[in-house]
Amino acid sequence: MTEEWLASGEEILGSWAVYLGDPKPNSPKVTGKLFVTNQGVHFKSELALAENAAAMIGNWWERHKAFAKTDSHVIIPFTEIGEARSVKKSLFVKALVIKMKTGEETEYMFGAASAEKAALAITARL
Repeated sequence: MTEEWLASGEEILGSWAVYLGDPKPNSPKVTGKLFVTNQGVHFKSELALAENAAAMIGNWWERHKAFAKTDSHVIIPFTEIGEARSVKKSLFVKALVIKMKTGEETEYMFGAASAEKAALAITARL
């Protein structure tokens, strides 16, 4: 499947379902897909979960407040990345930490899945 957002000559090397936000169950999160290409890293958001979304789902009149569709697309060229590493946040949460050359860090949460392949794919191109 070819993604329409790929630049000319850009190829997807791997993709993972991830989320941004605190790993605590009741914290707000943004879910989406992380792509590593031969040119950089892409994060395409899909769904924003409100704080306490799980509790809101059980309440039919608040259910619509729990989720919001989102479609932002963040592109990080390899030239801006200083390092990428896989970290274990807890027993069931692994993360990919991308540190920019400016020092800013973003953690993409993988849940129980390993973030090691994504970290290695990025590191190999730095």
